Amino acid sequence: MLHQHLAHLLLTTLGIAAAASAQSRTMTVTGTASPGFALSFEHRAPLTAAGQLSLLAVTPHYVGSYPLQIPGFVITGTPQIDVGQLWLQSTALLSGAATASWNVAIPFDPAFVGVDFDAQTLDVDFAAGTVNWAQGDAELTIVTFVPPGGFNMVPIAAGTFSMGSNAAGGTAAPAHTVTLTQPFWMGKYEVTQAEYLAVRGASPSEFQGASYPNAPQRPVERVTWNDAMAYCSTLTAAEGAAGRIPLGYQYRLPTEAEWEYCCRAGTTTEWNTGVSLSTSRANFSIALLLQTTVVGSYAANPWGLYDMHGNVWEWCLDSWDATANYSSAAVSDPFGTSGPYRAVRGGGWVSSADSCRSAGRSYAIPVRFDGYHGFRVVLAPFLAP
Repeated sequence: MLHQHLAHLLLTTLGIAAAASAQSRTMTVTGTASPGFALSFEHRAPLTAAGQLSLLAVTPHYVGSYPLQIPGFVITGTPQIDVGQLWLQSTALLSGAATASWNVAIPFDPAFVGVDFDAQTLDVDFAAGTVNWAQGDAELTIVTFVPPGGFNMVPIAAGTFSMGSNAAGGTAAPAHTVTLTQPFWMGKYEVTQAEYLAVRGASPSEFQGASYPNAPQRPVERVTWNDAMAYCSTLTAAEGAAGRIPLGYQYRLPTEAEWEYCCRAGTTTEWNTGVSLSTSRANFSIALLLQTTVVGSYAANPWGLYDMHGNVWEWCLDSWDATANYSSAAVSDPFGTSGPYRAVRGGGWVSSADSCRSAGRSYAIPVRFDGYHGFRVVLAPFLAP
């Protein structure tokens, strides 16, 4: 229980005697009150003497008096707490016109979204035997994190699906159960020439210039796997510095499992369009366009993701071991780390419908570049290839 924890923290520090009493105090909060982020608290409490101890409590919101009792201490103020303690953290002793800072990480758990919390401090005066509980220091509502609007990211819930295809055979077999244990975000579109130019400063694409209308909105191509990784690294550094990435997450290429999970979007057929793929639903070789098309030119899949079939092959994070197929065993968060090649998914404008299957797989050396290899990004848990 919270009061037992408080009592333990206070009573174990009784050997630090000091006379102090808090006068005015302020609390400021910086950071995003979203799951996966860290909130910074700064508590200013001018003191009359050295030795004041302050505690920070972040608890589910409850307005009312709680009978907090600590032997030998008089509690002043009205604690706004509940028995469901979330965080309780002590700080070093304060002195003079002191400030104390805390960093509290909000667990990355959707259950916290929409929950109100009180952040309050307790100023402990050991000489007087009093605990002054601050009122209204800060009230927080945990909100869902949303990536910057211009990034066009779609939230993807954790889940289980059947990966691979017995019908397609080859390296796509056997079908097996895969569970992705963490939520993530997937790019709604393949990375465009304009986006790549903004992050990396130049576009290597073949299909650009006056001969190709709306080229900036076409997918970037002629990018190696290394180029795609550099794009992700630059984007992660910039967004991380701005405090817009959940703890433990990064912008990166999707794993094959993440990619297929998103491509299928709950479907179980060979394509997310059903038992066949037509030129009205994707840009692939039978269309005879012989070039890329503007991203989003075709209908989205059931999860709102575009061009998961065709347009450009998309680099994945996984290494590729061309000598081994899938195991039939159920797995969680699979990620290939052996082999000299890198996986690509989805088919491209040069590909057949068979190559564009949801389970379709291919590979290339990481330094390959051509007019039909591109990529999309995920904002997902950190992985090192």
